[in-house]
Amino acid sequence: MSSRQPGPSGETGLRGARHRRRRTAVDAAPTADHGTDHQKGIRMSSHEHEHEHESTPAPRRPRRFRRPLAVAVLTGALAALSLVVPGTANASAQAWECSSGDVCVWNATNGTGSRCSWTNADPDWWSGSIQCSWSDTQNARSAYNRGTSSSYAGVAFYSGANYSGYLGCLSQNGGWDDDFNVRIRSHRWVTSC
Repeated sequence: MSSRQPGPSGETGLRGARHRRRRTAVDAAPTADHGTDHQKGIRMSSHEHEHEHESTPAPRRPRRFRRPLAVAVLTGALAALSLVVPGTANASAQAWECSSGDVCVWNATNGTGSRCSWTNADPDWWSGSIQCSWSDTQNARSAYNRGTSSSYAGVAFYSGANYSGYLGCLSQNGGWDDDFNVRIRSHRWVTSC
């Protein structure tokens, strides 16, 4: 009875010997009938050389650029998305800042707080093409009409959509502040106040 010594992988017997890779140290130059494992400087049989890439997993690529790339792509997508969202009225903290030709309202006194502004009439501040984000839950506390059209004398404000529930009229270059505390839902330019 012959005894077999365990191989490098701890296997014994003929079956283990057949499936074990046999390698011997050689220089890195390949021979005609044998390939060379250039990384380890060992010789492999031609069968092992042909199937070497089947059993060896591919090296992992570093992931250090994936997260910054994902953040950059997401930031660009959000910026592009913000360009196609329906317009909302402009909010600003500057006191009484209102562009020429606009009518502006604020949710605080003295032209402060969040501002909404329009150049044209709006039949529904809550769901129209230009929305005043706070007007469905907060009252308007100050307003300023910087309209410049000679065709219109002022802006009429309404408590309901589609110009229902008349609240009052604000003449061109006029403002409301002190006792102004109303829920507004629509407005339009009018020929007289």
